Amino acid sequence: MALARVQYEADGSTDTYSLTFPYIAKEDVKVSLDGTETTAWTWASDSSIKFDTVPTSGTIIDIVRETERENLLVDFQDGSTLLESDLDLAATQSFYLAQESFDQTGSTLTVAEDGSYSASSRRISTVGYPDSDDDAATQGYVKDQLGSNEQYATDAENAAIEAQNWANRAEDDLVPEGDGVDDYSALHWARKAEGWAQGVNMPSASGNALKILRQKSDESGFEYIEEPYPKSTADSRFIQGEGTLLDDTDDLNSINTKGLYAWGSLSPVNAPFGDYCNMLVTEGTGQLIQLVWGTPSGVRMAARRKDSGTWGGWTEFLQTDGSGTGLSGIAKLSSSNTFSSSNTFSGSTEFSSMPTVGGNSVVESGSNSFGTWYRNADGYQECHRIHSVNLSNTSIVNLQYPKTFTQVDGGASGFYNGITSGTNVSANWAISADAAAQNEWRLFRDGDGYNGSVDISMSAFGRWK
Repeated sequence: MALARVQYEADGSTDTYSLTFPYIAKEDVKVSLDGTETTAWTWASDSSIKFDTVPTSGTIIDIVRETERENLLVDFQDGSTLLESDLDLAATQSFYLAQESFDQTGSTLTVAEDGSYSASSRRISTVGYPDSDDDAATQGYVKDQLGSNEQYATDAENAAIEAQNWANRAEDDLVPEGDGVDDYSALHWARKAEGWAQGVNMPSASGNALKILRQKSDESGFEYIEEPYPKSTADSRFIQGEGTLLDDTDDLNSINTKGLYAWGSLSPVNAPFGDYCNMLVTEGTGQLIQLVWGTPSGVRMAARRKDSGTWGGWTEFLQTDGSGTGLSGIAKLSSSNTFSSSNTFSGSTEFSSMPTVGGNSVVESGSNSFGTWYRNADGYQECHRIHSVNLSNTSIVNLQYPKTFTQVDGGASGFYNGITSGTNVSANWAISADAAAQNEWRLFRDGDGYNGSVDISMSAFGRWK
C-alpha cells in the first residue's frame, strides 16, 4: 500500500476526494489528472480536496505528497536549547522522505516471483522518441520502424533495463537520461532518507527523566543535561509548561512579541525585579504592554508600556509581605507613601503632589482676584469673597465667583464688618447666590438705614461638575 499517495478513478459525478496520508505543509500536496499536474482544486478540509470542475469519468486522479528534499526544515545550532517540536519536525521530514522514496520504488518496475520485472498491470506511457539502441521505443515506433514482434520484444527488454536502473541503480551513481539530464535512482533516495533518519544518533532516554536533550558542541550527536530552570510541581512560584523560557542572556527591551514568558534563577536584562517571574506581553490601544509578576520576597507585580518605539519605565503596583498573606504596598504614590491592605496610609502622610480620582485632584483649593475657592473630586464646591460696599448705594452690585458653578444650591450668607457698635443695619442689604447665572453674587438694598462703607463676607455652595 502506498504511504504518501492515493489514486482514484473518477466517476463523473464526485468532486471531493480524501487524502490517506499526513503532510507537513499543504504546499507539499500535488494533484494530477491522467498524469498531468493540475491546480484547479481547493482544500475542502485538512484531509480532503475539491476540484473546481468534476473530473470526467474514467480519469485517473493521483494525489501525492512531495516533502521538501532540497533543504532541511530544521537547522540545529551549537549551544541552543533543543526543543521537542524541532526534533519532531526534523524526524518527520526524514520519515516522510523515506516513505515517498519507498512509494517511488514501489511504483516503478519490480521483480516478480519468476524473476521478471513487473509493471503491476500498468502501461508504460509517455515514452520519448528513441535516439540510440539502448532507448525504449513506443509501440508505434516499433511497428513503423521494425515491423516485427521480435524487435518489439527486444526494445521492450531494453526499456525494462532502463526502468531497473531508475529503480535500483547504486547509491550516488547517476542514471543517464536520454534528454541529457541525469538524476539518481529511487534506491539512492531511499538509502539517503534511511541515513538521515539514523544520523540523528539519539542517546537512550532511560535514566534521564526531567532532563533536557540538546545537540553536542562538536555536532557528533545529542546528549542529556540537567534542566537549568526549576519547573517541578513542588515549585509553585514558577509557570508550569507555558510560554517561552528566558535567562540572563535575554533583554526585556527586545521582547516585542505578544505571548507568555518566564524565567527562573537567571533574570533577564531590564527585568523590574528578581528571579522566578512570569511575564505577559499584550497590546492595548495599539501599544505593547509588558506585565510582570513573580514571587521574589512575596508577590510583586509591575507593568510598563512601549511608546513611540521605546519601552518606558516600570510601574510597580502590587507587593505583598514575605508570608504572602498581607499587602505591604498597593498603588504606590511615592517611595514613602503607599496604601496598606485596609486602604489607609502606612507611610508618611506628606504627598509630593495631590492624589487624583478619575483624573481630578481629591481636594483642590485656590484664590484669585474674585475670592477664594475649594472643591472636591466628587463635584462639591465652595466660593468665598469679602467685598467693600457703601450702603448708601441703592443699585444692584454683581460680583463674579472666583470659580464658576454648574449648579448653585444656595446657602449664600453674609455679615458686615466696620459698622459702629449698636447700629442696626439689618434689612438694609441682602446677598444672593444667583442660581440662574451660576457665576456671580448679587447684592441689593432692601431698605434705608446705615449708609456707611462696610466689608461684606459672601459665600456660595454648589457643584462644579
